Amino acid sequence: MNKNQLLKKMSVILFVFGLFSLSAFSERGGANAQQVDWNANRHADMRYDNDRKGWARKGWGTNHSPNLHQFNIVCSPYPVRYGSCSERFELRNTDCDSTDCPFQRTRSEIGIDHSKVKARLNKDIWYGWSFYNENIGNYGGTYNPNIFLGQWKTDNDAGPVITLVTVRTDHSTAIRGNKTVAILLEDLGGRQSREWQKANDFAQVCYLWDMASEKGKWVDIVINTNFGTDANGYLNVWINGKPRCAYKGIITVTPLGKIGNGSRFKGPQHRHGIYAAALKYWYKNHPNKPVPTWVAYYDEFREGKSRDEVDIRLIEARNGRAVD
Repeated sequence: MNKNQLLKKMSVILFVFGLFSLSAFSERGGANAQQVDWNANRHADMRYDNDRKGWARKGWGTNHSPNLHQFNIVCSPYPVRYGSCSERFELRNTDCDSTDCPFQRTRSEIGIDHSKVKARLNKDIWYGWSFYNENIGNYGGTYNPNIFLGQWKTDNDAGPVITLVTVRTDHSTAIRGNKTVAILLEDLGGRQSREWQKANDFAQVCYLWDMASEKGKWVDIVINTNFGTDANGYLNVWINGKPRCAYKGIITVTPLGKIGNGSRFKGPQHRHGIYAAALKYWYKNHPNKPVPTWVAYYDEFREGKSRDEVDIRLIEARNGRAVD
């Protein structure tokens, strides 16, 4: 075999290998995500939360995620922001339990174990993480799944004090611009009059980024707050290194110390994943159109005392250690 024949044969082999790799990635990623055997591909750092009957990871508990496909720790060729692995969340139309199904909502979330919550009311704290949207789109009012991407709660039975939530595309562009992910102070807004809610954009105090235009990209998020219970509260947010929110005022209304589902909250507990809180609009207005299977990734979640401790862009610039 001469040199040209050898090179041609190697090219064919590499091409076939490339197709095989692309096919495997496609199966693991989006359209064929349901075909993956997650029992065979479960990451070693996964743990089963016996209290909540679902899969999570060390230091975290599940929140209505009984199926293994709903949460896993994955590595390349899946999307990874930094280090070797990331968190993968998948939400299907049928992924709900007895507490969510009656309300036509479904979720795949994990939350920090109550014993490991560092946040306290009226105390400064920083958070940083990265979010990757694989296939969640923008939706108008007749669909309005109201997808939560992260939240902090002072009690299981109370509304979240801070939420990252998608908004309807028919919501006023004069208010939201071209962005469809908002910071919602639900605990505050839920305690106000209807007139206050209308005058204050229903407690959506800032708009952060657009889900559709950032699809297939990592979005780096930094949040600094004190979960203030009075006018001295504050909330600052940076997206991809740029300031997007500077709120001052009360954030937390519901006090700590209540018992919610048997768990005592020492401070606002963080949860993230995919939570479709209002599928009733989809079912009512589009009964013949199936709800999509949504997939998203989270990576490098950190809590700290300064931006330098949690901002992935600063950490990456100094070749800091990954969370993996």
